[in-house]
Amino acid sequence: PLLAGGPSIEATIEPGPATDGAPWTVLTVGGKTDLPDRAILSVFLYDESGDRPVLVDQGRCETQAGAFSITLARTNGPPLSGTYRAEVAFDPSRQRDAVLEGMKPPPTSESRVSATFTIGAPGDREKDIAREKERLRSDLQALSALADELSKRLQEARASGFDKSAYATWQ
Repeated sequence: PLLAGGPSIEATIEPGPATDGAPWTVLTVGGKTDLPDRAILSVFLYDESGDRPVLVDQGRCETQAGAFSITLARTNGPPLSGTYRAEVAFDPSRQRDAVLEGMKPPPTSESRVSATFTIGAPGDREKDIAREKERLRSDLQALSALADELSKRLQEARASGFDKSAYATWQ
């Protein structure tokens, strides 16, 4: 059996838990299948917005009650706009014996299906990249300030005659 109905994959963007006021975004890839329960599927997520596809994330999930679902591509904030492709693969060589025994005739080769979807509007990707560069620049500035503060505190501790035996033990 192949995945039911050919490329029957649903891809949705769902907000996840928030940290520091910035919402996490996750991409859940799921669909329906006629494979037995506990069949292992490999799921790949590609960004196809550039000259060649770029693997964004991958994972494995199991089928249950004729369906599958996996959460991929956790991002801190909204994902980059663009064209994405989710690919789902069923490889008989990676299955438990019980899964293959339930399939008549047992498959001998890998089956793959894919679905393409778009996030955002044309032209939004450049804005998203600029937003991400600014976020990264801000994060690097915060890390640099933290390193400066730690260096200052270390110098103060050394100047005040810190416990050298405790430092040697810690090292």
